[in-house]
Amino acid sequence: EENEGLATIPACWWWATVSMTTVGYGDVVPGTTAGKLTASACILAGILVVVLPITLIFNKFSHFYRRQKQLESAMRSCDFGDGMKEVPSVNLRDYYAHKVKSLMASLTNMSRSSPSELSLDDSLH
Repeated sequence: EENEGLATIPACWWWATVSMTTVGYGDVVPGTTAGKLTASACILAGILVVVLPITLIFNKFSHFYRRQKQLESAMRSCDFGDGMKEVPSVNLRDYYAHKVKSLMASLTNMSRSSPSELSLDDSLH
């Protein structure tokens, strides 16, 4: 290919930066001083638009994750008191399923410890 002005390292760096930030298309890069200043401003603005919301998103995620963990621990202990400042939202279907599961497990354990129906029938005959 013909030499497109990528003879020096700074020129190559400029071409790569403009291409990666999609200010240029790789084959079209600003060459004048005014074009390079405008492209630099666009690059910085683009980076700031992407970077600034990340801290807000992370803080919101941390808050909701911490709240979810408090709700899960409250559901396990059935204690909705001191650690929570507001009434928690509880998924009643999951709570009911958990209680039914523990009830079924306790019934299964009771039936194993008591005599079965077959042995009662055998002892009566």
